[in-house]
Amino acid sequence: MTPIRPLRVLFVCHSASRNGATILLLQLIRWLKPQGEWEIHVLIHGDGALAEDFAAVATTTIWRDPSTALDALFRRKGEALRTFVEHAVGRTQLPARRFDLIYANTVAVLPSVRLLARKGCPILWHVHELEYAIRMLSSETEWRAVVGAATRFVAVSQAVKRMLHDTFGVPARSIDVAAGFSPLRAVPPDERRRRRSQVLTRLGWPEDAFVVGGCGIPGWRKGTDLFLQIAKKVVDGADLRDFRFLWVGGVQGSREWLEFQHDLRKLNLQGRVQLVADSSEVADHYCSMSAFALTSREDPFPLVALEAAEYHVPVLCFDGAGGTMDFVAHDAGISVPYLDIERFASELIDLHDHADRCERLTQVAYQKVHATYCVEVQGPKIVETMRACVADPPAVAWAQ
Repeated sequence: MTPIRPLRVLFVCHSASRNGATILLLQLIRWLKPQGEWEIHVLIHGDGALAEDFAAVATTTIWRDPSTALDALFRRKGEALRTFVEHAVGRTQLPARRFDLIYANTVAVLPSVRLLARKGCPILWHVHELEYAIRMLSSETEWRAVVGAATRFVAVSQAVKRMLHDTFGVPARSIDVAAGFSPLRAVPPDERRRRRSQVLTRLGWPEDAFVVGGCGIPGWRKGTDLFLQIAKKVVDGADLRDFRFLWVGGVQGSREWLEFQHDLRKLNLQGRVQLVADSSEVADHYCSMSAFALTSREDPFPLVALEAAEYHVPVLCFDGAGGTMDFVAHDAGISVPYLDIERFASELIDLHDHADRCERLTQVAYQKVHATYCVEVQGPKIVETMRACVADPPAVAWAQ
């Protein structure tokens, strides 16, 4: 009897940098690999810190998007020729073999999905974005033209599922929800205190500092301007000299970095607020935090909330900003009305004053992560969607 071969799947990844969607995909592939059901290939947009990690577990190809170079070359003339050349150049970078499934991770991989759709195999689109991010990544016409080629979708939260259906007309029956997940950690309290002490020493902050943390690439969507405004409210509104604010993420010298530093100086928050570049040492910074301020204006399902909970750090967020409410509901965190920085600051001060409240929140959140937001629970949901996608050929996929 001829053995059934593993199904070939091409995972298309928008970046090899340390960001939530890429880290999530890497964890998923590591979990899938030993099961033997899938022959795994990865196509990554550009090089980055995690490229070697992908190559260690799967056949990996680096994609170089030709669009920017072609824009400069053709300007506005010869659009038909430009499109032809773009497709020709793009196809040379795609894996040549036939796949049973294309797994598109994030909307940002749209350029390669546009080419891969021509291969005629099922496409599963794992959507990690909400409306604002999608509109920033692609034009309405471009997104609608390509999204109809997908057979099924995985949404990282109920908020993303609603957006796909209500805004872009994707049938609800074609969308499955699988939340983000975190690698389960068990860092003993003594180890967390040791790491915290090291970070505080490095930053020149006192051992009794109440550190409010934030994490991600600085910018409008992540609400780093709001993070600074909240810091200003806390610092000016109460005689709480032990408050410190730490944002982890971004590239030193980038526009977003300079904007953050500009506002920090104008608000006279030197010594109270510190910006630390993105690094592999983010776990140490979580250990230093007393509370986590998720100030995003839009966030589909931020993994940083799960990571904070893993290190016993209570999470605060804005209601209506995305999928965070799926996690913080039922006493796993605190939500305040959208963009209400006064209330946000007030809740931080209350946590500072009531250590027992912090403990209650962190215990519920930690247990929730271990019970629900782990690959052992969410991974099988994704696998079921992958199987359904393979079983549902493109000929019967939805289309606009």
